[in-house]
Amino acid sequence: CYTKYMKIDNLQKSYMFKKMDTCSAEYVARIGYNALMKGKSLVTSGFPNKVVVFLTRLSPRILNAKVSGWINLGKLK
Repeated sequence: CYTKYMKIDNLQKSYMFKKMDTCSAEYVARIGYNALMKGKSLVTSGFPNKVVVFLTRLSPRILNAKVSGWINLGKLK
């Protein structure tokens, strides 16, 4: 499922969106709305995303940047 943003930014060709599951725009909007109604200013949906957020807090920024680049360019398989 591609969103308008992904098409505009040409992200549908990136490795990340070809090989990894993504949430629908409707799902993300619902999660964000529910968090807003609970007074939360930050929300991360899905267990895999929560793990990634946690791990990026433990690793150096330069490593995070390199891994993100590799994933987007398809160098990690």
